[in-house]
Amino acid sequence: NEGFHSLFMRFLNDEGKWSLSEGRRFYVQPDVLPPPAPPIVDAEYFFDTDPGIGNGSTISVISGDTINEVFDIPVSGLNEGFHSLFMRFQNDEGKWSLYEGRRFYVQPDITHPLAPKVAAAEYFFDSDPGVGAGTTLSLNPDDTVTVSWSLPSAGLGNGQHYLYVRVIDEDGSWSISQRDTFYISDGLQLKVFLEGPFSGTEMIPSLNPTEIPQNQPFNSEPWNYTGEESFTEITDPDIVDWVLVGLRETTGDASTATSDSIISRQAAFLKKDGSIKAYDGNDFLPTKSEIADNLYSVIWHRNHLGVMSAYPLSKTGDLYSYDFTNGYDKAFGGVNGHKELVSGLWGMISSDGNANGQIDNKDKNDIWLLQLGNDGYYEGDFDMNGTVNDQDKILWEPNSGKGAKVPE
Repeated sequence: NEGFHSLFMRFLNDEGKWSLSEGRRFYVQPDVLPPPAPPIVDAEYFFDTDPGIGNGSTISVISGDTINEVFDIPVSGLNEGFHSLFMRFQNDEGKWSLYEGRRFYVQPDITHPLAPKVAAAEYFFDSDPGVGAGTTLSLNPDDTVTVSWSLPSAGLGNGQHYLYVRVIDEDGSWSISQRDTFYISDGLQLKVFLEGPFSGTEMIPSLNPTEIPQNQPFNSEPWNYTGEESFTEITDPDIVDWVLVGLRETTGDASTATSDSIISRQAAFLKKDGSIKAYDGNDFLPTKSEIADNLYSVIWHRNHLGVMSAYPLSKTGDLYSYDFTNGYDKAFGGVNGHKELVSGLWGMISSDGNANGQIDNKDKNDIWLLQLGNDGYYEGDFDMNGTVNDQDKILWEPNSGKGAKVPE
């Protein structure tokens, strides 16, 4: 019944003993439905000082129990500074609510003078020669300037450099300098074939354009390469896949070019003719370093055994070059370091699905078999035609037991 009551509870243990009772008081209240609130039918607002109930500026509202509307309230006539906006509402019984207020600030209209036009520009490399003493850049004076310049870099040595640009307006005031970083280095011209997609005298770019990933795929074990090479769209139909190009420098022969001699790595595109191009479209890769001793190149691929040049790269002018494809002795390890694909043409050995440098049953059972039947960019697609199928197993069989000869 309605009124105060007590609730008691006690507990029994597994020896049959009961606890004392624990009680709590509570109150039973009859169900009482409050009468519905009268609907809101009118509203008014005022600024700063209350003119009296019903004397504010009227706001048209849609009648209802609750109101959720957006109002445009003019502030013309208010002076600059802080003010308060108040609103209150009236129901259909003529009763007004308490008002609700918010503070706000009125800011004067300020017309800023037009900035003077950009009149000229200058640039310099690395060290500031002083304001006005840089090399002049031509431009058409305007409020804003968008222009492209080709700047000569003759005389700058290999390595990292800084380009600075600043502008002067028609009032003679100079901007601060804007800096960008760039590198000057010798170029790399490399050629290598992959066994998987090779046919005739070149490779078939079956993964192009839909399956090749936009971001370089060497950011995991065993490469752990953190470069940010990427593309939005492949426009060259001859691109076969990504490769990872490493450079090693040593005073000795290829056997001394171990992992301790690595000076740089970069992800790049491999074309169907075997040439390796920069991911940004440049024909040659940068060496990214000043080379003083013997330079060796290592090429890695996601499901082929890596190769390293057996001889130092040759240099002509500012270009280092090496062709892995035209001789059994061009890869370190000779006939064990790569494979003759057709008479006189050599390439990287396919079917290293887990990229551990050894082709064995793990590549077949843990990679190829688990991916069998899938279409796309898969490590078990040893022939790189976009489908993991029995043909990939046929390619794996004669290569089982082979391993990479790249010095560790």
